[in-house]
Amino acid sequence: MQDVKISVVIPVYNVATLLTRCMEYLVHNTYQNLEIIIVDDGSTDNTADVYSWYKKQDKRIKVIKQKNAGPATARNTGLNAATGDYVHFCDSDDFVDLDYYERMAEAASITDADIVCGGVEKNFYLFPQYHDVRIYSDLSDKIAVTRIYDFCFIWRYIYKRKFLEENKIKFPEGMYVSEDNIFSDITLYKARTLATARDANYHYVMDNPKCLSSTIKTVLKNKKNGSAKDYDDYIRFLADTGMGQLKDDLQKNSKIVKVKKWCTFRRCFYRTIDFMDGSKKWVLFGIPLLYRKVTQRKLKYYLFGMHLWYVK
Repeated sequence: MQDVKISVVIPVYNVATLLTRCMEYLVHNTYQNLEIIIVDDGSTDNTADVYSWYKKQDKRIKVIKQKNAGPATARNTGLNAATGDYVHFCDSDDFVDLDYYERMAEAASITDADIVCGGVEKNFYLFPQYHDVRIYSDLSDKIAVTRIYDFCFIWRYIYKRKFLEENKIKFPEGMYVSEDNIFSDITLYKARTLATARDANYHYVMDNPKCLSSTIKTVLKNKKNGSAKDYDDYIRFLADTGMGQLKDDLQKNSKIVKVKKWCTFRRCFYRTIDFMDGSKKWVLFGIPLLYRKVTQRKLKYYLFGMHLWYVK
């Protein structure tokens, strides 16, 4: 299993206060056959001091500096420098379990899949969790098992580098947002096989006030988010391959996981409906009483269809 080399690409931009946590879990991971590539995307704080210290301690760490060009370009820079069998794109303000790469490499070694998907820990997001190694080749199965229609984040996966090179798959240059959607959809469609890793957990953290998702309006104020051609090509790809419609259909058909009914006179008197994303409805005589909706960022509550409150 140690024969599988994994290149971990980490774009960094002004994350001095959070990078230490990410690096600690990487350098002390139980899996040693790692190549850690840090791409400094024009940081102006003391981020360089943090990764420079780790670079002196660990020979597996490589550092590449570039002018600020956004996460998509930074990931392409790291991908071009990668030499591993598989590539993982890790965000600098997140971290992984200490045995994360061991479990991902186990699945890669067993299946030789183009993509390996692991689990994610994040409150209220309810990402799919996998407790065994399985392999999928049918597009519908790959979409359903990853629930890519709800969770398009690329750090859920490790990608076979040869697969990316053969298909000439890169991130849209200069894109600051939505690059995950484009990259993950194209790779999932073109992958011959996708495997799930057993109990491998990536920890998605959102406590960085300077992270891109929190400052996107400011970032894009004076910058263009990619090119119109990138969007046109992506829209055409979804239409030509039918993947857009397939994702929509699978999302609609996979929402409800359980319905409990209490019936009188052949009509439903009271029922509860459990959804796959953790949402839940309480219905009386066909009228929704209370609706707990799980979204990407919040847990929202509705009473008789009226929004009452939310929990972050």
